[in-house]
Amino acid sequence: MSRVEKTLRRCAPLFLALLLQVEGQYFRYGSLRWRQVAIDDTGITVRFRLSTAWSREYFATVGGCTDCTGQAVFPNCPDNQLSCDAPVVGDTVTLYDDFPSPPVPMTFAFGANPDDFLTGRKTGATTPVCTQSNPRRCIPGKVVNNFENATQVPRPEEDALHMVYVVTEMDYKYPRETRSYTAGFQGCCRLGQGDNELRNNADGAWYLRTVVSLTDNQQIANTGTAASAFVNHIPTVNAIKGRPSFFKMHAFDPASRPITFKLGTNDDQGIGLNPGAQPPFGNTMAATINAVTGQVTFPASAATSYEQFYHMVVIATVVGPCTEFDQQNPALCLNPSGQPQTSTITTIVDFMVHVIYAGFTGLPPTASCSNGDSGLPRGSLVCNNQPLLTVPTSVQRFICGEPNQFTVTAQDGIGNDKSISIPEGAFAIRHRQQLVLEGAYPTDPANLPSFPLTDAQCCIRSYAAFNATIPGPNKASGVFRWHPVCERLEDNVLYGYAGRHRLDVFSACFVSVDEAAYDAWGGKLTSPPGCVGIHLLRCTKPTVSLAATSSPAANETTRTYTVFVATNITFHLNASDDVQTRHLRIDSTADPGVPAVGSQWHDPGCSASSPPSGPVVCNPSTRAFTFSAELVHAGSITHLCFEAVNDQVECPRYRANTGPQALTQHAGPGITVSQASEPLCVFLDVPGPIIEWIHPSPGEGTTITTYMGCPLEMAFAAIDLGNYFDLQIYPTPGVALPEGISLESDVCSFRSGVPRPERVAQGIGRCPAVTRLLKWVPSRRQTGLRARVCMEASSQGGQASRRCFFFHVGKCRYCAQHGETLHALADSFGTDWLQLWSANAQLPDPAALDLYHLLNIGSLYPARAGDSLASLGQRFRTSILALKEANPEITSETQELRDGQLICVLGGMCNVAEYGPPP
Repeated sequence: MSRVEKTLRRCAPLFLALLLQVEGQYFRYGSLRWRQVAIDDTGITVRFRLSTAWSREYFATVGGCTDCTGQAVFPNCPDNQLSCDAPVVGDTVTLYDDFPSPPVPMTFAFGANPDDFLTGRKTGATTPVCTQSNPRRCIPGKVVNNFENATQVPRPEEDALHMVYVVTEMDYKYPRETRSYTAGFQGCCRLGQGDNELRNNADGAWYLRTVVSLTDNQQIANTGTAASAFVNHIPTVNAIKGRPSFFKMHAFDPASRPITFKLGTNDDQGIGLNPGAQPPFGNTMAATINAVTGQVTFPASAATSYEQFYHMVVIATVVGPCTEFDQQNPALCLNPSGQPQTSTITTIVDFMVHVIYAGFTGLPPTASCSNGDSGLPRGSLVCNNQPLLTVPTSVQRFICGEPNQFTVTAQDGIGNDKSISIPEGAFAIRHRQQLVLEGAYPTDPANLPSFPLTDAQCCIRSYAAFNATIPGPNKASGVFRWHPVCERLEDNVLYGYAGRHRLDVFSACFVSVDEAAYDAWGGKLTSPPGCVGIHLLRCTKPTVSLAATSSPAANETTRTYTVFVATNITFHLNASDDVQTRHLRIDSTADPGVPAVGSQWHDPGCSASSPPSGPVVCNPSTRAFTFSAELVHAGSITHLCFEAVNDQVECPRYRANTGPQALTQHAGPGITVSQASEPLCVFLDVPGPIIEWIHPSPGEGTTITTYMGCPLEMAFAAIDLGNYFDLQIYPTPGVALPEGISLESDVCSFRSGVPRPERVAQGIGRCPAVTRLLKWVPSRRQTGLRARVCMEASSQGGQASRRCFFFHVGKCRYCAQHGETLHALADSFGTDWLQLWSANAQLPDPAALDLYHLLNIGSLYPARAGDSLASLGQRFRTSILALKEANPEITSETQELRDGQLICVLGGMCNVAEYGPPP
């Protein structure tokens, strides 16, 4: 039994206060969370947030049985009423007991000192202690929801029709030491067995308690793990009569630690505190909870009668405080020494389950789906399902200074549902548990979180003709929007989370409501709550600039720098960000990255400071990057981009600005905040060799003709026009040289008339001009050969120029070797020496041939179709052996020759040579 003092803050004179009389048990819901916000020499400051919900009658002022619309709601309660003057959102209230000696005093104990607690105890008939003699020890609160629009269709569910939500925030300073305490809020009483039938723990006390595990280590405190998880829920969850029900506990952890769940013990439920409580006690409904997912199962065996409530308590536990998670076991937190931190932190939520009928016809229930639904009107209460609500499953990261939003959708008439809402369209999404903003946030209505509250505002509704993109008669959607204002808040403890860019953590809960109950007391067909975690971020954008380079740019406009092989260039970079950034690093962008060879980052230079927001370790920062051009870079232009990246890990990685950004400006018009700066890009131009073939190299595609036994020497020469890169000449891989060819070693030189290279290193400065000699004496077996030959002039960096030409070994001509005579040659070719002498009439002495004298050994005959060596031998009266010796490419005497194929015939020679000397 309690009492409330409400200070009116709307159209009321200053200091006007109204004391509201309490008539019954009004506690309906509670949750408790905390976080460590400061460490100083005098102690550790902890901020508690107590969320409670109370029956609307808690604030009643006059008798009567009507609600604010004049509709009778309590036909059997002549002295109770829903007050039309209930507090509105933003009103400040004070909680206290209604008389001096309650069965369980309403107190909030911090656990460190038995004498340190808040109380709502009265000393007399009308005056609570907290409002006069000890004003600092009251239990204050702010109204955050009162559902002024709760008369809209669909008519409100139990939570909106009968409840007002209050949030209490309190700071308390504990001794500066690492240890744990148990803090808690207790009082009396819950619903009684006569108040719509609370089936367990009726008239019992409540006891919301949490384990406060503190650290005096600032490094650990900065991780945000010196805080409890928090559970966002609604006071009452619907369970359908005769069916099992399932709903999820929505818990969020500011440090993203794993959360485990369990049902509360008798102590957590406050059992035993009030001797006047009515049995049965504890978890009489045999509900269960999944320890990992938080999924609660409410069995059908407990849902036997409508208009009954069950009281339930859930405990959420995390580990900590700690420095970091173990990578192999995320549930294990490590301290600064890397050792496991085994302390745990708990938080609590206390709520009710309301058993209702599953539909609304305007008549009492007479049948059920299990007995068949024949003859039941559309909308039969026993055949309905709860609406399906869909909310984002991942944490939503909202950025201050920007519009943020997410969409909530719902659908009715799903599964084996035999009915949709009655009347059609009487179905909507309701926003429950609105965000509670701390005093640091501006309260301009344009910047407050918003969700459509009335049916006229809410929910793309229903009919395909109204919105063809959402077919079906009973669908709804609403958009949650928030455009929070950014404040620097340098000395505000809101920066206690995640590197100070996470201002705070919130969650918003929603339900979808179907006009589907038997009557007002039977409740509405309401979906399980869907809650969304929200991390509110203050993001800034760093800047990076080029302070200096070791070499000037070849093109300042495009930031193009020329870097020769075996030289380097160093870029000196500066970066800065807002002081909320503790660590700022300079790096290259992932795309395009830096060259794998020749890149070197130097150690960063960090500036440290101590602004009001806390120590800054590395901001502004400097860093140098050196690029050393090597042979692999020759001939390339490398695109290289630098960026500054801050420690705001939850902010978007990179978003391009829409306007210019000054070096010292990190937020504001035109700046699209992100963790990474705008990229600073340069181009690295590494000149490569310009390779050119020069005389006496053969021309591209030319044919070089030679003959059997004739020695051939051919020089290849190439230069790098820049007179810088070393070159080499070699046969093109994959293109075989004719048998017998030999290559001498490269001969290096420098271009005449051009300065020699200033540097000598691997691949440069020694051989920018190269010559290589080819030698070859074609054998008799190579007569008639035509071969393509390719040579490469290449630098050690892989740049190359190719020159291709042809070798042709002509038939019927031969260069005499040392000591040979016409007699010996005639024997080797299978002919007569007189015939050879006749074909080489210029010879003065057939027995004395000059070395390499070019001799005619026969005549070229163009074969006709059908010719073969055998037919030609008969025609020209020469031997098959002689023809084969002079035409080694023809392997069979009967092989049919191609029309026009040149055949060397050793018979019937003339005295005039067919060809002149070789070129």
